Amino acid sequence: MDPTLDIPRVLRCIFHLVIASFKIFLLFRTDRCISPQRSLVAIIGEQYHPDRNVDLTAASLQSLSEQNEASRQPVHPELPNAAVSSHTQRRKDTANTSAESDPLSGASTTDPLTWEKAVRKGNDLTNLMKASRGEASSLLGYDSESSAQDPLEFHTYLTSNGWIRHIVNMIKLDGITSSLTAAFTSLGFNQLLLAGGGENTYVVHKQSVPGASFSATDGNYMSVYNPLDKVVASISLRSPKFQALQSPGMVPPPLNTYSDVTFLEWQRNVDEANKRNRGNEEWVERGVGDLEWVFHNMVVNRNSCRMVKEMMGMDGSPMTRIVEWGDAVDIGADTEWGKGLLGLPNSYGAAWMLIQHKERMGLRWISTIKVFAGNPGAVGMNPISDASSKPMMFALKIESV
Repeated sequence: MDPTLDIPRVLRCIFHLVIASFKIFLLFRTDRCISPQRSLVAIIGEQYHPDRNVDLTAASLQSLSEQNEASRQPVHPELPNAAVSSHTQRRKDTANTSAESDPLSGASTTDPLTWEKAVRKGNDLTNLMKASRGEASSLLGYDSESSAQDPLEFHTYLTSNGWIRHIVNMIKLDGITSSLTAAFTSLGFNQLLLAGGGENTYVVHKQSVPGASFSATDGNYMSVYNPLDKVVASISLRSPKFQALQSPGMVPPPLNTYSDVTFLEWQRNVDEANKRNRGNEEWVERGVGDLEWVFHNMVVNRNSCRMVKEMMGMDGSPMTRIVEWGDAVDIGADTEWGKGLLGLPNSYGAAWMLIQHKERMGLRWISTIKVFAGNPGAVGMNPISDASSKPMMFALKIESV
């Protein structure tokens, strides 16, 4: 043994090394043990108006292996009383203060969404959907129409805001929306993607290119577009605004909302489907305003789940449990129950798409909402029932006013 070796000093170094390693191990374990839902939830942020602090959210789960962050959003200002039903005017809204948001649900921890507030919001949205552009603008106090409209620019408007478009080349929808198979089959929807000879296009938009005045946020919206059957199925959605909140100094692009991105992509798919089917005697020309269905796949948003559970326990509720498509009920959006569902994060993004794009889509409104369980064995979970592993789904039926 080297007589110059300081044994006590060596032992102290070894001791401190072991302690440091143990601390690193604990830190790693703590990070890994964060709520597993954080790796399952994908939420989009939607703004009420490009220049106002207003947003909308809708949540969807793509798969158990997808690593998406949860979003948060500020609460938007209420509309004038003229746009609010007398029923909801009589009910006190206790959620008026702003506070730090719940990172999973997108709601303020001290300003939770209440059923009364959801009903009032749904009532406001219904009035705006049914109103003309002029009437809606009068209610809002500014032009209700989004600037993302021009059909001549929809191919370039997204790219100029840093969005990259990817087409997923799969044959069938089974691997994407297996939880929607029963609903699509019942409605007679085509379930083949373009690569399989069908009319469904699975589009992934990723905001990953920086510009002079905005950042590359890596926000993404993933949806299936089917002009043949007039349906959009939203699969996984993450807002550039939420992404920007995670990194100080990051600036989202002007074009960042679900309603605008989904509208532009729907418009593009309608145009491409009409061109692709020229010469097909069985094809009926599709218009941008023909959209009839918006589905939200595998709902896990905490506010939506909590409100649905609360609704099922109310006297007179049209639904007392979540059942599969064939047994689920259509809930009219002009009822208190329907307005409450319309005011939830998984519904009002589609409502704003109709409100902000009347010039191209016409006067359209969400007439009924159906909450149902996905197929047996579908990947996912029912967040409000421990008795079932079936995912909860939202189906929004769109009709002309």
